[in-house]
Amino acid sequence: MITVPHAFLSNSEVKKILVDGLNCVIYKSAQFDNPDNQRYLVTHAFTYVINGALRIFDEQRVLVVQKGEMIFLPKGLYMISDIIPENEEFEAVVFFLEQGLINDFVKLSLSIESSQNTPKPLILSSDDRINVFVESLITMYASGSNNEITKPKLTELLHLLISSESGPQLIKLLHAANQNEKQNIKSFMEQYFDRPLKIEDYANLTGRSVASFHRDFKRVFEEGPKKWLISKRLAKAKEQLEQSSDANISQVASQSGYESASHFIKSFQAKYGVSPKQYMIQNHKNLGIA
Repeated sequence: MITVPHAFLSNSEVKKILVDGLNCVIYKSAQFDNPDNQRYLVTHAFTYVINGALRIFDEQRVLVVQKGEMIFLPKGLYMISDIIPENEEFEAVVFFLEQGLINDFVKLSLSIESSQNTPKPLILSSDDRINVFVESLITMYASGSNNEITKPKLTELLHLLISSESGPQLIKLLHAANQNEKQNIKSFMEQYFDRPLKIEDYANLTGRSVASFHRDFKRVFEEGPKKWLISKRLAKAKEQLEQSSDANISQVASQSGYESASHFIKSFQAKYGVSPKQYMIQNHKNLGIA
């Protein structure tokens, strides 16, 4: 799974407008659809579509962001797919904001009680002020210099957005993001153990440092996260193999949280003494299934 903004920041072909750690502004363009574009957001993000459209898949719904619109994406897990207009290029500017910047902004804003437990993606209405703001960033900071103004510019964007038509909804989401910075580790891990994420990704998403994540995890599960993840992922893979006589091993690996099929096969064999393919064949023979 690709993690962003890390993937953008490490890609020499991606244009960085402003960067200060993970607080950054990225210009993104694409000429071809990527139908399997699964990304994990480690920070909150606002995506402004300059050309084309963007289709966002979250856990419950599909959202389409049109040219000239912006969407707020809270940090978390999403399926993101670019829609490329025929004979044209998809273009967007993505603003990534770390939790600390959001927290500082929320403290200065009016105190509004959040009505949501977890912030959700929200398509925001745009106006001339926001359009001019985005265009000026691209024009003035095309070289990627002046990074000391990254946080002030991101804060300026937040002020513009909360004074827009979508402002009341957005400020509630920002408050929700502030209040739910630290996720319940048990419910989160039970829900997302089968995603191909690293320990540091889980730590970041649950609002913890790697050290505090290990400490809290052991207190809740009474074992380390690496051992627990291997056990949970292999148990899910084993269940999938038992349900089919011709399962695709690479697909089973992916659906169980493994990015590498060879790594999955090696781990499965170490735990169960046979390869996934052998286990599937033996299981269905024992059940009398042809």
